[in-house]
Parts: sequence; structure tokens; C-alpha cells
Amino acid sequence: MNDLLSVVGKISKKIAPPFLSGRSAYFHFDKNNCALEVHFDDDKTDVSGYVGSAGLNLTSRELSDFMSCIKQISRTHPMAKTCKIEIATGLEFSKDSYPIFPRMAFQNFAIGKSNEKDEAIVQDLEDTYGALVEISKIVDQFRRKDRSLNSLDNLWEKAISSLDRNEKGKLLEEIFVLLLSRDENFAITERNLRTESEELDIVVENKGVSQFYFQLRCPIILFECKNWSSKIGAKEIRDFAQKIQNRPKLLCTLGILATTSQLTSDASAELLGYRGKDFLIGVLERNDIESVLRERIPFGLYLKDVIRKSGMR
Repeated sequence: MNDLLSVVGKISKKIAPPFLSGRSAYFHFDKNNCALEVHFDDDKTDVSGYVGSAGLNLTSRELSDFMSCIKQISRTHPMAKTCKIEIATGLEFSKDSYPIFPRMAFQNFAIGKSNEKDEAIVQDLEDTYGALVEISKIVDQFRRKDRSLNSLDNLWEKAISSLDRNEKGKLLEEIFVLLLSRDENFAITERNLRTESEELDIVVENKGVSQFYFQLRCPIILFECKNWSSKIGAKEIRDFAQKIQNRPKLLCTLGILATTSQLTSDASAELLGYRGKDFLIGVLERNDIESVLRERIPFGLYLKDVIRKSGMR
């Protein structure tokens, strides 16, 4: 145990303080959107890592170029044993476009009892994190070339210019379906779900891949989309709050209201009235949506800040 604590302490100083999961001797280090997972077990250390919120849409040629870049990482970082590219299904920006999520796996290390072996393990783990940082840079380079983002831009232009009320709502929902689908923390389970008493725009499963969403302990997140020219009032906030409260707390305590306009002062006051409750409403206004689209911000990262700020009202 002392050897384990020694290694963890040294990694914390070099990378970031760890998150300890409910499983014994399982540590999660998260920094700069790069996550390192370490599982200590008797005489070995299992290590894996990933670049969070790293969804990309690449053509077959771009995918080949991307893999070539990844192979270079393996050469410069010998600790990198494999790099797995997960290709998502069910998303079709074009017939020749592949939604991918880069992952890396790493070889096991023997845990010794001497300080020298501890130092070697820490160095190997630090190199592992370095490989993830390099992957993150490559992902950012290819994200800037990701032509599927143009689809989101076009959808946004149509959403804010359409005069058809039904079309406006569907277009805004489609934007968030695509944003959520690009982030590995989320999986869409339902769209326009009609229950016996109400309709839910988008129902999202929180897969908890990154540390923040894992700790959130909210398996289901509700999304409500309001593509209105008028401001959102207190009634709309109350109605959405009721939808969240109608779900079992074991499953859902979080809802995100997305609007192409803004909140009225009464709506903001209504939100303040929910402070200290056992559920939370986050709000994405027009300027938030435009920031995500314009700056190409991974949606999970932006939403994390929205949720935190909502909890600190």
C-alpha cells in the first residue's frame, strides 16, 4: 500500500490530483482534456488513456492521414502500445464520413518495492500522458478541417432564419442532436418522446466518460429546445422544472434548456428560486450556441461550465 500511495502521490505532482473511483486502487487523472486511468492490481499496473470529447468526422482519406499521424506518436512514445480508433454508428453527415473517437491503451508495468522502480513507473505514466497530449494536438488540427461542422453552421443559419414554427424547432433539435452525438460522454436515447402527460425533446444518457460527467451521478439528462424570437418566461422554466421532477431522482436530476433568444428577468428569478433543490437547470442562450459553433468548442467541455455556473447561482 505504501508503494501504491508513493506512486500516486508522485503522479499527482507531475500531472494532476487524481479522482479515486469506487473501485479499489483505481485512479483517474484528468488534465487539459486528456485522461489517464490507472488500475493497480497486485504485481502489475494497467494503464489506459483517452482524449476527452474528441469526436471527429473524417473522410476515408482524412482517416488514413489521421492514423498515419497517430503511428508517429507510437514511435516517439514507446510506452504507447496500441491506439484504438472507435468509429461511431448512426451518424451520417455524408456517405464517406466517419465519426471517430481516439483511444490509447498501454502496456502493464511491474510494481516494485524500491524507490527506483517507483520512479520508473511514474516516468512511464508521465510519458503516457505526454502521448495523450500529442494526440490531443492532432485531434485539434483535424477538427479545424472537419467539414461536417459546416453542416452545423448551415443548420444554425436555417434555424434562425426560418419562418416556419415547426421547422424552426426541428432544426434547433437537430443541431443539439449532432453536437451531443459528437461527444463521447453522451448517447441520445429518445427524441420527441411523448409520455402519458408530456413531451420530451431530447433524452440523453450520461455515459460518464470524463471525470466531471462520471462524478455528476446523473444517468439521464433532459434537453428542451426553444427556437423562439420572444424571450423565455418564468412559465417555461416552471414547466421544464416539472418535467425533471417528474422523473425518478435515481435517474434524472439535470435538464438543459436551449434557446435562440434570452430569458426574461422573471425567468431568471424563477431559476434563482430553485437554489438548494435536488435538481438543476442549465440554460444555453443564443450567444452560448453561437460560441460553441463559432469557436468549435467540444460540446461536453462547454456544457460542463454551464452546469457548474448553474449550480453556483
